Amino acid sequence: MYKKRLTALMSDFKNYGYALLAVCVFLYIGILVPDQSPVLNEAKELFRQHMLMGTVSLLLAGSLLCFMQSLKFNKLLREEAE
Repeated sequence: MYKKRLTALMSDFKNYGYALLAVCVFLYIGILVPDQSPVLNEAKELFRQHMLMGTVSLLLAGSLLCFMQSLKFNKLLREEAE
């Protein structure tokens, strides 16, 4: 039972990490593609870029933490098998 739970947690955290990484890539592409809206002035565009970069940074950190948790559970699973 314990081994099944560790395997499930390991795969869950790995999937969370991949999902956060995919959202991060999508938002980063949004930073690279210029906004053609005539309503936004330069200050608003700069604010939008900074907000997107902050969000991308947080998502990358979350993804890294999820991958680290997955590795931790993988290590525990291997120790349990020995």
